[in-house]
Amino acid sequence: MDKYTFFFSQKITKIYIIRHGRVKNAGREIFNGTMDIELNKDGKIEAEKISNFFEDKDINVIFTSPLKRCIYTAERIKEKIKAKIVVDERIREKNFGIFQGCSWEEIKKKFPEESKQYIKDFFHFRIPEGESSFDVRRRLSPFVEEIKNIRKNIVVVSHGTINRIIVGEIFNLPSDFLISIAQDYGGINIIETDGKWYVLRMLNGRV
Repeated sequence: MDKYTFFFSQKITKIYIIRHGRVKNAGREIFNGTMDIELNKDGKIEAEKISNFFEDKDINVIFTSPLKRCIYTAERIKEKIKAKIVVDERIREKNFGIFQGCSWEEIKKKFPEESKQYIKDFFHFRIPEGESSFDVRRRLSPFVEEIKNIRKNIVVVSHGTINRIIVGEIFNLPSDFLISIAQDYGGINIIETDGKWYVLRMLNGRV
């Protein structure tokens, strides 16, 4: 505990927000989005390490994206703590539309105008056949309100873009700031709360 916890007036609970481990095409830095890519060998090892971290934790529920890379991680955690898994469509990764399956270098060559617009306003630019980050934040807002009101320790297993926006929603961060939040493969974020105050105890940590 630190001195700022004197703000807490009720029981403290924790929200653990996790990004899945490395995927099979991780070395190419692909925009996977809603593509259902599985974890590679390293990603499965990361999932096992994450599950070991939770072995002595009192967790009520594990929320997970419906994509395989998150489901695998959630199932490994469940094996250690026996909490129920809830698959929630709202925390699936952002749909990167025509960018999906491409690296950034490929995107710049194939879609020069769209790539420029994305860099200019990554949050509001809606990728053709996909979503904008604003669309995703609107999709996530009800989910965030729901998990804030659970008042028990919970785990959320999701994706880089999703995790940034969840953290942004909880702490009312400006949209343009979200791209500056690192979310590495296997990264863990820990938020403590009494239902009113929120403390970011860990950001993009490793176990």
